[in-house]
Amino acid sequence: MIKYNDYGILYSFGAKEMLGIILAGGNGTRFAGKGCCKPLLQINGKYLIEYALDNLISMKVDKALVVVGKYEADIKAALGDSYRGVEIGYAVQDAPMGCIHALYCALPYWKGETVLLFLGDEIFCDFDATAVSKIGDADFACGYTVAENEESVKENYSIYCAGKSNRLVRCEEKATIVHNNKKGTGFCIFNSACIRLLKERYAYAGDHFVSLSDYMNNLIADGKKGLAIEIAREEININTTQKLQYAKKLFGKRTEK
Repeated sequence: MIKYNDYGILYSFGAKEMLGIILAGGNGTRFAGKGCCKPLLQINGKYLIEYALDNLISMKVDKALVVVGKYEADIKAALGDSYRGVEIGYAVQDAPMGCIHALYCALPYWKGETVLLFLGDEIFCDFDATAVSKIGDADFACGYTVAENEESVKENYSIYCAGKSNRLVRCEEKATIVHNNKKGTGFCIFNSACIRLLKERYAYAGDHFVSLSDYMNNLIADGKKGLAIEIAREEININTTQKLQYAKKLFGKRTEK
């Protein structure tokens, strides 16, 4: 029997045809000038990666795959094999070679599901769990937040859409010049056709893996329909101690309400 979850998404995989993948394989070498396991940094009594898991739960996903690397043992010890009823599996990224390499390392565990992608060192304020319902007939979607300034957009990637629509035309990694306030994030949705193309053709560019932006640009060039979806009030990539303190202050205020 065909079943759908609360947001109208078809599911059948064990429980659902959506797989949450959290990328947590980095070495954290840019944080405070030394390596650390950023996903296990604590923000008001919770690991940073737990916020991504909470977002997956809010979207009714009951299985998550965490891509781990240098800090594999630490993350496994902290999370175990489940979180609030969500089954957790692990894939190993043998070297920190970027998001698409990490996603590629997860492919042996992929069974054809739609993928909900999160970064283990990124946190969202007022995350919109209904984002999965907005993809409609599109093949993929990238989440964005409305940035306060140009420099904030440059930290991640710029998003360009067709006219006033949300139809994705192009993404640009760490753009030197930006033309709007759409700040691309690590949260993305990819249907099975997009993941299959990653597996078959899109992983490499010369001798290295493409960026997340280039992967989406490749999908667009191949005729896949992409959407830009506003998915939170604010995004914070925890790559400095200042941003960690800002997140603690921001989420501390929210906890007090």
